[in-house]
Amino acid sequence: HLPEAATAEDTALLPQEASDTTTTTIQHHKKPGLVLPEVTVFPVPARQELYLRFYVDEKTSGMLFWHDQKGSRINTASFTISKDDNLLCYNISGFAAGSYYITVVFENGAKISKQFIKN
Repeated sequence: HLPEAATAEDTALLPQEASDTTTTTIQHHKKPGLVLPEVTVFPVPARQELYLRFYVDEKTSGMLFWHDQKGSRINTASFTISKDDNLLCYNISGFAAGSYYITVVFENGAKISKQFIKN
């Protein structure tokens, strides 16, 4: 299921097929006064693909760090996203079932961690 922040309208914008990594820019909405980037991870639990939805005030880049429940780093990836809404899709079909953490570190130093479950 989708987190509360996502709506049925959001799901209609998801790519129908996603390969290893795809970047799709979706709806553009300006949220005045936004200081920290917003990151939403869905679906939870995930099976084949995990989507990361970003909302940022300006074009930015950063790194993703994937950790298993023991804290061991299992993957890293870099990203560059545009101003406003962005959607990244990652193929997680090779991950074993379990609980994982993804830490997003933006070029400005902002750091956000999210947990997800892989079925």
